[in-house]
Order: sequence, then C-alpha cells, then structure tokens
Amino acid sequence: MKKLSYAAIFLFCACAPTKIVQVKGSYPQPPIITISKDSFDKVWGKTIDYFAQNGIPIRTIDKSSGIIISEKSKLSWSFEDKNGKIRKSNAFVVLSQIFNDMSAKPYVPSEVTGEWNVRIKPVDSGTLINVNLYNIQAIYGQIYYSHYTHTIIEPVKVDGRTTGVFEQGFENAVK
Repeated sequence: MKKLSYAAIFLFCACAPTKIVQVKGSYPQPPIITISKDSFDKVWGKTIDYFAQNGIPIRTIDKSSGIIISEKSKLSWSFEDKNGKIRKSNAFVVLSQIFNDMSAKPYVPSEVTGEWNVRIKPVDSGTLINVNLYNIQAIYGQIYYSHYTHTIIEPVKVDGRTTGVFEQGFENAVK
C-alpha cells in the first residue's frame, strides 16, 4: 500500500500543469538607439573592440552596411521578485518564470542565450548606433506538462527582455 501511495504522489506531482508568470517590470524597448559624436570609422573600431574584449563571437560583419550580428551567446539573466523588480541588477536579460503548480519555485534554466544585432550608420550629427537583442532562448532540463513528463532538448523561446545593462555598457565603451 505504501508503494502505491508514493507512486500516486509521484504521478500527481509529475502531471501537474505549469504556470507562466510574465515579466512585469518596465524595461527598455529594443532597438536601443544612441548617437555618438565620433566618426563612423572610430565607432566601428570601438564596436569591434567591445565584441572582442567581451568574448562575443561575431557571425556577420559588414562595414559597408554598418551591420554586426553576433553568434548565439550566453547571457546573464535574472527573474523578477513578486513586485516586478529584477533580482540581479547586473543581468542582461529578465525572464518570465515557469512554475509547476505544485511548487513555489520556478524552473531554472541551465543556460540563456541570445543574439546581438548592431547597426552603425553615419548621420549629420555623428554616428547613429542601434543595438537590438533578439532570439532570446532558455534551456531547461525537464518541464512537467499536464499528462506527461517532457525532457526538453531544444532551446525554449521565453518572454525575455533586455534590461539595458549590456546596451549601457556598450554605449559607454563606444560613445
């Protein structure tokens, strides 16, 4: 009888539906745009340096169009507290939280990735810099759905938003 009870509890917990708590706080809306008084060539060089110094691999680079697109890169991330305030103020991304309804703790991703898209363009007053984070994905171990356990082997697109921390550091370095 005891074995049956443990099996029933396990099945009940494993089959519990998931709940998603969306991001509540106010965060910058991409693209984040700034203007530097420096020339295009100077900003371009500083941008390449920033990517290199921060270990951000570049997938596409085209100086004639001012485009730099990173490879998929690991991102620092955080959840919000119950009031919508980010828990780690230095995180690049804030994520929605996925809960098993039977637990008070959210599932924690083993990795969060995204891609940076930077567009640099000469304008009358200097150089326009446009930074956009896209393809935010989180990788989780197991997530329990309503009638079965599903092991996720592919990244999951989640509601993740930029916090503006990367963009601010980038702006400070190249502006």
